[in-house]
Amino acid sequence: MKLTHQKESGTWVLSLSGRLDAESVSEFKKAIAPFLNGEAPQLVFDLKGLEFIDSTGLGVLITLLRKLESKGGSMTLRRLSAEVVSILEITRLNKLFTISKS
Repeated sequence: MKLTHQKESGTWVLSLSGRLDAESVSEFKKAIAPFLNGEAPQLVFDLKGLEFIDSTGLGVLITLLRKLESKGGSMTLRRLSAEVVSILEITRLNKLFTISKS
């Protein structure tokens, strides 16, 4: 798992590549911790490079979404691969997350 970041119009865009699974979830949590500070953090996850996500990865995204929403923040997933879209549709998490194509 690799995470890079940049700021676009006051919002952090975090680009995730590789795998988000049981082996990488701990690393992911440490990498995103600095972006959760402050009031109402707005995060966009660019998942173009995400090759695989398992139930542990989905779980950490759900936990993160709930944490952000409790602070008045938001989270958007964008540029999902067909495989990730399929997983979100099968699990019906496509209804939970805000998903952007661009």
